[in-house]
Amino acid sequence: MTDSKRRAGHLRLIDFAKSSEGNPDPVSRSSAQIAVQASLFSDASAITLGFVLASEMPAATFQQFLENVKPRYIFDLRKSPSFAKGGLTRQTIFALFDAYKIRYFDVSGAINAKSARDPALNPALLVPKILELLTPGKEFLEGPVVFFVDEAQLEERYIDETAALLPNLTKTGWDVFIWDGKKSAEQAGSSSEKRTIFISHANPEDNNIALWLGARLAAEGYEIWSDVTRLIGGEYFWDSIEHVIRERSACVVVLLSKAGHEKQGVLDEVNLAVSVERQRKLKNFVIPIRIDALPFADIRANLARKNVIDGAKDLGEAFGKLLVSLEKLGVPKEPGDVQASLSRWRNSFPSGPLDQAFSKDDLLVENKLSILRWPSAIYKITKSEKTGLAVRPFLATSAVSKGELCFASPSELTTMLPGVSAVQHSAATTDAVIDGSALGMLGATAQESRRALTHIVKQAWNEFCGSRGMQKYELSSSRVCWFEKNGFVEKNEVRFLDHALKSRRKTLVGRSQKRRVYWHFGIEIVPNINDHSVRIKPHVVFTENGLDPITSAAKQHSLRRGFCKSWWNDRWRDLLNAMLTNMANGAGRLVLPVSPLQSIEIAAAMTVHDVRSKPSMIHSIDEPAVVVGHGQRSLDPREGLMLFGPVEFNRNPREVRVGVVGAPEGIELFKKWCARFASPVLPSDGGGPRQVPFPGFDAVFGAVWLKEPVAARPVSRTDLLNAIRISERHEAVSKAVDLVVAEIHNASVEDDTLVDIWFVVIPEEVFLLGRPNSRVPLAKANPPALLLSKRAATRFTKASPSLFEEDNAAAEIFSYHTDFHHQLKNRLLGLKAVTQLFRESSIIQTLSEPAPSVPLTEDDDDFDDDDQFGNRRMQAPLDVSWNIAAASFFKAGGRPWRVSTAREGVCYVGMVFKQDPSRRDSNACCGAQLFLESGDGIVFKGAMGPWYSSDTKQFHLSETEATKLVQKALGSYHAEHGSFPREVFIHGRTYFSQEELRGFQAAVPTGTTISITGVRITRNSDLKLFTYRDTPVLRGTSLIVSPRLAFLWTSGFIPYLGTYQGRETPNPLRIELCGQSSADIKTVLADIMTLTKMNFNSAIFADGFPVTMRFADAIGDVLMATGDREIPPLPFRHYI
Repeated sequence: MTDSKRRAGHLRLIDFAKSSEGNPDPVSRSSAQIAVQASLFSDASAITLGFVLASEMPAATFQQFLENVKPRYIFDLRKSPSFAKGGLTRQTIFALFDAYKIRYFDVSGAINAKSARDPALNPALLVPKILELLTPGKEFLEGPVVFFVDEAQLEERYIDETAALLPNLTKTGWDVFIWDGKKSAEQAGSSSEKRTIFISHANPEDNNIALWLGARLAAEGYEIWSDVTRLIGGEYFWDSIEHVIRERSACVVVLLSKAGHEKQGVLDEVNLAVSVERQRKLKNFVIPIRIDALPFADIRANLARKNVIDGAKDLGEAFGKLLVSLEKLGVPKEPGDVQASLSRWRNSFPSGPLDQAFSKDDLLVENKLSILRWPSAIYKITKSEKTGLAVRPFLATSAVSKGELCFASPSELTTMLPGVSAVQHSAATTDAVIDGSALGMLGATAQESRRALTHIVKQAWNEFCGSRGMQKYELSSSRVCWFEKNGFVEKNEVRFLDHALKSRRKTLVGRSQKRRVYWHFGIEIVPNINDHSVRIKPHVVFTENGLDPITSAAKQHSLRRGFCKSWWNDRWRDLLNAMLTNMANGAGRLVLPVSPLQSIEIAAAMTVHDVRSKPSMIHSIDEPAVVVGHGQRSLDPREGLMLFGPVEFNRNPREVRVGVVGAPEGIELFKKWCARFASPVLPSDGGGPRQVPFPGFDAVFGAVWLKEPVAARPVSRTDLLNAIRISERHEAVSKAVDLVVAEIHNASVEDDTLVDIWFVVIPEEVFLLGRPNSRVPLAKANPPALLLSKRAATRFTKASPSLFEEDNAAAEIFSYHTDFHHQLKNRLLGLKAVTQLFRESSIIQTLSEPAPSVPLTEDDDDFDDDDQFGNRRMQAPLDVSWNIAAASFFKAGGRPWRVSTAREGVCYVGMVFKQDPSRRDSNACCGAQLFLESGDGIVFKGAMGPWYSSDTKQFHLSETEATKLVQKALGSYHAEHGSFPREVFIHGRTYFSQEELRGFQAAVPTGTTISITGVRITRNSDLKLFTYRDTPVLRGTSLIVSPRLAFLWTSGFIPYLGTYQGRETPNPLRIELCGQSSADIKTVLADIMTLTKMNFNSAIFADGFPVTMRFADAIGDVLMATGDREIPPLPFRHYI
């Protein structure tokens, strides 16, 4: 087709790059109102209509075109769509479309056009078809709109007719642009050369920043040159700096610092770049970036007049501004999957300061119902005729010493118990019993009386629910919840008023046709006598007939997790409100009978906290930032590592040397994975917001991940499976671990090769059968070789061994844990070998292409756990890569990040207890984990002793052992810092006894003033906070009950990520200070938030538990298996 067939009046764009003189390339334009384009469609608007020969557009031009135009719609009229001269894959193309939110339509395919001349592509038929089929309901199209066409469709008449028939927003017609792949001769000879970004910086003072910037720009697809990077991402190398700046550079980035702004080399480069900029009449050819506290007044005049990007406080923000500048300049780059992924990630950032982008809630709803009225008096009944007062009409009672408490007066009792003549009683006011001042009158302790009142309230609640015809279901915890049966009201729907007093409806019973079960919303109460309140806990119960609960607890649990996984904050809140309205019959209160004449009245509305009121029980703890490379901060460890690398630390490894033990097939898988670990892993479609691409281990950590393990020790797959299939589980796990330990031991003896981490690659069957309480199917089970039973083996100890060595060997086998992971860790402590378990299935999943995500519906099944030998729900390859990378760097001795809010001079100790479940005595193992403000951890083993009480179900140390453990912690801190800490916080799951607290304090060296605080930390599922949004309470929210007790939501909605990473509604941690500590509860809460960002075993945004508690069970299992052996203090990485 000749040019004469085209309409000269349309703007024909030659290319987006400028000529060497800085003048725009020649274009023909329709009228004076259309500005000459310096970049392709750079001023595209709602009335822009483009016709593009996409198959002829180079890859770099194609991406620049999408970035500049950001078309709302692309209609592809070509019979055989291809892009960028075949230089980009379809996967990359559609990733770019997603990144720029472009709606792409293969029109030719949709209307089955046979060729470019097909009648169906006639504008008169085509445009109505587009509006009818592809954009239904739209009377007009808002631009920019682009047609991808073949050469035949660039005719003047075809373009005019299409533009005339296609309605636009303003109804005034379109501004039509054409790109047909033609270049001016001048541009053709020069544009491909000027694509380099030259980085000018002080050498060696600013080398690290230059390396970082070069690596980040290269990841974006740019070619980079500096005297420390030379050319990154390109194929050429130039020795002459002048030649690069004059002939090859698209722009010059100058790093301004106190050390470098007066260095002669930097001055020469800047003067040359400014000279080139002036000669060619270029704009923004020189881009200065301030990287430290260099005063603006000290910046040279030839740079100070420019728009200096300030990165002194935030290099990440400065980098973002630089990318915007480069895009405006049209600096070429090579697009690809990584670049598209990075672009998509950047576009996910909210506008405005990230940590302030989400407003905090003013109102929060607590699942607490106030007890409005108690009966005025409570009575203690003593009688000999009967052991209990189970009578009708209903009477709620609870046993105490030498009698029972109830709210029925003597006259009521005489009426209710005819024939009982001698009923002795004593009385007290209910308030006096609750506040503890009535002990003498009732002859019962305060704890006993409150426990009795709790029991009475639960009896009254059960009587109330039963009298309403509700159904009872006993939970796995032996507590009871109540639910309505199917058909309790029409359509099982209840009307209630929401917080805005708007009438709404909610279904309390429903039917799942897929599962063939009914679901029933249930409710349970948890009385809190001291607070004059009860908490209401939501439950979901499943029945097959709408009445009787399914008896299998396992099936109830499976249905619950699958069915309710998409029930969030607003649904649970509204279901509770609907249930309370239904139970109160709209009266606003619940009347619970405790006797024929007495009742307890409870509010039928949950407690609302107005955060704006002063004082408020609700407080917010700021999200701790992590410090990464170059002193930069990020709320998300992944983002920080990707942008800046790990925090500076003198023991960060330059390379990570890994060994591998496994079956030959597993070793081959691992080698393939190693070769891929330096390559990028990109987010899959539908994986959620703010997914951070994994650029590869080397790119993230600046350390080399060798493509081959330095040591590979094969284990016979047959031997491994035969061992783990032994029916006696202690013998099975012990023999399987023997095979691995032997190889690592032999490697340490036979080889001189230094191994930082041993990866133990295990078949899936080893993992499944290597867990406690696992059972081997009879068809696969191998008979045990041991002749000694576990019971017989317990007779032999190191203190009283058997005369036969084989008995002692068998006894040792039974001393180890039946968890493959824990036993392996334990038995390698002597070798000080650091290990990482890697399942073959995880490697296979990581090596495979990500499967497309399928949206889940409320009625989909969801199996979260491994079955015996079946399906496994896998982590996404992106998550596996990030988590393995962070854990490996840490286990190799590195420090990925530190938490900015960690307080200097403060350390944290997590108490560890473990009892052998096979033993019936009180003996247990104890230990402690010490964590420094840097995040480094050390584990200490304490003595075996009678630490467990079967009465209280709690662990407690003796004063002497408590002293010894804290002395070990303080000694390690002093060895690391040369001084003792100012404060020590000791975390445990039980309330520390006075004996333990005295022991902790006795460990303080004479002449020092170390504050030691015991903190009890437990997960609490009774307390819920709901928002009036659809998203749950924010992470970092706290409810402070008293100066010594608070609840902290370490999981919750995270504005920075735009999501809640848990299930249903988050549960808080219950934080309680022990003893007479003077610590401020808000400081303790902030410290715990800090500790949730110290889990280096993965690269998640934050953990739900502080690191002092996260691994307590696993470490306890490892320590328990050591028996009486002395274990020296070892770094935390040996245990996880």
